[in-house]
Amino acid sequence: MAERCGYAEAYGRVSAELELCRPQFGLLRVLEAGGGSASHVALPSDVDMTVIDMSPEQLARNGARTKILGDLHSVEMKPAAYDMVVCWNVIEHLKTPGAVIDKFVGTVRPGGLIVLAWPDRASLAGLFTRLTPHAFHVLALRHIFGMKDAGAPGRPPFKTFHRPEIGFDRIIARAADNGLEVAYAGRYEGNRFAKLCRRPVLGPLYRLTARLGKAALGRDLRLSDIMLVLRRPC
Repeated sequence: MAERCGYAEAYGRVSAELELCRPQFGLLRVLEAGGGSASHVALPSDVDMTVIDMSPEQLARNGARTKILGDLHSVEMKPAAYDMVVCWNVIEHLKTPGAVIDKFVGTVRPGGLIVLAWPDRASLAGLFTRLTPHAFHVLALRHIFGMKDAGAPGRPPFKTFHRPEIGFDRIIARAADNGLEVAYAGRYEGNRFAKLCRRPVLGPLYRLTARLGKAALGRDLRLSDIMLVLRRPC
């Protein structure tokens, strides 16, 4: 089960687990899979960073040492090449996320970590995302969240599939099938939806819908995001 937490608490746990997986000698080797323009994890300066992304605009803004333009479904990942793989808000955009996660297992060294963060498809936000077209997501980012360049090349929102295999229980089962240990699992309300709650009209509507959903389903639908740290045993 994933514990309920705040974003800062979940982020702190990821940083703590990172320190535990540092190699005794040499640089920490990190792969940002679908890393976009910048890392989402606070990393020390002595990191050998590789980022893979299919957007040339995103890669051009990324300061990683090694940048690879490619699709995670097809790009080659060397066996046991990294101490940590970070895949942050990416698996919901993949057509076959399970196959990509399997590739992460092969490219992380024994004792290394796979960090996954993604929107919970069973949350209120996830349900709304799945039921609305991409064009609406662009308009929402522009006019609700103030991202004026939303939808421009290399700018979010990116096409979202939210395949059933990214459900939390199915990800955990896949991790177990791959022999991975769960180092940390947390659910939290994403910053974007916390901001939405402060809007004068949309905020009360969002909170009311979440309360009705909780009464009907017995779970907090405002916990929009999942953070999962998996360890490959030595």
